[in-house]
Amino acid sequence: MRTTLRPFAGDLAGMALLLSACSGGSTAASTSSSAVTSGSAATSSSAVASSSATPSSSAAPSSSAAPSGSSSAVERTVTITDQYGEVEIVGTPERVATPGNYETDIALELGVVPVAQGEFTRFENGIPTWRLPLLDGADVPVISYNPDGYDIEETLGFDPDLVINQWLVAEEYDALSKVVPTIAPAYETSMRDLITLMGTALDKEDEATALIADYDAMIAAAKAQYPQLEGATVAVAWAQDASTLMNYTDEGTLSFLSEFGVVPAPGTAAVEPFDTVGSEQFSVFDADLLIVASSSPDVLAELEANPLFQAIPAVAQDRWFASAGSNDFDMLRSGSPAQAEYAIETVLPKLPLAG
Repeated sequence: MRTTLRPFAGDLAGMALLLSACSGGSTAASTSSSAVTSGSAATSSSAVASSSATPSSSAAPSSSAAPSGSSSAVERTVTITDQYGEVEIVGTPERVATPGNYETDIALELGVVPVAQGEFTRFENGIPTWRLPLLDGADVPVISYNPDGYDIEETLGFDPDLVINQWLVAEEYDALSKVVPTIAPAYETSMRDLITLMGTALDKEDEATALIADYDAMIAAAKAQYPQLEGATVAVAWAQDASTLMNYTDEGTLSFLSEFGVVPAPGTAAVEPFDTVGSEQFSVFDADLLIVASSSPDVLAELEANPLFQAIPAVAQDRWFASAGSNDFDMLRSGSPAQAEYAIETVLPKLPLAG
């Protein structure tokens, strides 16, 4: 018997196009103190050279003092390196817009309430369930999302002094960064590195360190509860129709389950992430645990009736579950500590291996 999870309104297959558009890159942050004149603005439209910048492979901040003979007021300055270049932030941002997904969670967990948050289209009012306790009743406007991306003018309408969005493509980044300091962490940036980066950018370094420590403790406790996940192989597929599966067994999709020691099923290495295979290649998705999602319950029903799908050992031995357009499919990606806590409470118990 397979386990069918609750539905959501959205198509993650379309997200693959967005992910491929967001080119990879390293993300780093460096911290320095420099003398600036009153009213000076942060530079955002081009890479800013900084003698205190750390190498791009590191997300750890470094610090240096302003010259002792400076007669100007000393303000905190940070230089952030993201997938598109560098941005210098002077002072502590006070109007932060987070039009992506998980950056809003992390900002709230660091004690910063954004002036606007991105729309999570598969949830009521565009706000994911796990974020509601973080908002604690705060009325944070939602920036609308459509398949073409976020509305730049709508974002600028909230008069932000910093924008953080992991999903920006180059054209969007260029347009925003000409007006306001903009940070676009690479898609591959780990959650811990994203917390560190945002802690540096928002002048919340101590809070970021504490948040990571709390997250690590939560994961350690959950791992002790589900030791059977250690070393288990996992395959993730998106059913486009009854005879076509898209390979979603990538590092980002598995980032949450990877915390528990799962590894990608060996067969999936033969297929590039987000490439599709026909029925004759379904065997590449055999694993200790197979996760299959689709935006349509009808597609999943037709897929289950396909003899070549039934022949996958994980299917024949009931080691799979179907996500019929489910919010739970999003839980496979480790986006924020709040999301991970929600996944531990609501998703892990549904996995065949964890039951």
